[in-house]
Amino acid sequence: MQSKIILARHGETEANRNGIVMGRQDSPLVESGLKAAELLAHQLKPHGIKHILSSSLTRALTTANVYANIFGLEVNAKNELVELSCGQWEGRPRSSIACNPVFLRPDWYFRPPQGESYADGEERVKNLVYELSQNNNEVLSTTLILSHASLSRAILKLLLNLNISAALNIMPAHDRVYLISDGKAAVMDIYGNITEGIM
Repeated sequence: MQSKIILARHGETEANRNGIVMGRQDSPLVESGLKAAELLAHQLKPHGIKHILSSSLTRALTTANVYANIFGLEVNAKNELVELSCGQWEGRPRSSIACNPVFLRPDWYFRPPQGESYADGEERVKNLVYELSQNNNEVLSTTLILSHASLSRAILKLLLNLNISAALNIMPAHDRVYLISDGKAAVMDIYGNITEGIM
């Protein structure tokens, strides 16, 4: 049996709202981003979360601390969970980059100039995901992971054994979380509505 993992994206930031590519750069959360995290945290209270792991980037840590305050837990920052680097594209408007405005990377192996591919992120996070997915440690039985849109695709690919096409089409949002157990996933929104599947 696989441990239960809940995967969340950080709250919406000023850069998200303004269409700016962040990657490893950071941006403050907007008020609605903080509120969405708070609403999700209250919906997740019955799920018995024992650990919170977060990307070490400030936007993720800020979001993780919203959850931590409600759950009464500490946040464990992990560099493995940081967003994929967008290299020379960071800080630029998404509209100025000659790629799909929704997906900056057209395939799993594409690297922005001096940046990382999804494959790079998958390699970086695979050992941590494997460790968390095992049911051999009771304290890790329910873990909340706070990460980012692009890296979440790699995490879900590993946890759910997805093919590349399926992973590329996942659209992680600021106002929902993925509930993952035994190789299956569902999505829960800020109102507690649960939908089977990952799209």
